[in-house]
Amino acid sequence: MKKILAVASAGGHWIQLRRMAPAYQDQDCVYVTTNPGYRGDVGDSPYYAVRDASLWNKWSLLILAIQIFFIVLRFRPDVVISTGAAPGYFAIR
Repeated sequence: MKKILAVASAGGHWIQLRRMAPAYQDQDCVYVTTNPGYRGDVGDSPYYAVRDASLWNKWSLLILAIQIFFIVLRFRPDVVISTGAAPGYFAIR
């Protein structure tokens, strides 16, 4: 079973990521997004809410990068799936 890290920012990116979920539903998946309110969307799967960030707030980008780093370090995914924005960028770097 592959370890999958599924990462997206809130809104449309999250909706796109969730639409792909049937493709990897039988895998060990951890979800990461910027909206803590989406927890209910993923059932019993591990879920992390990270800071939302953009180019206009450099400190938030730094905090986000550190949060993603520790999630990747803890979970050690085989595959990273992202539909966009800053959290996905840092996860695949």
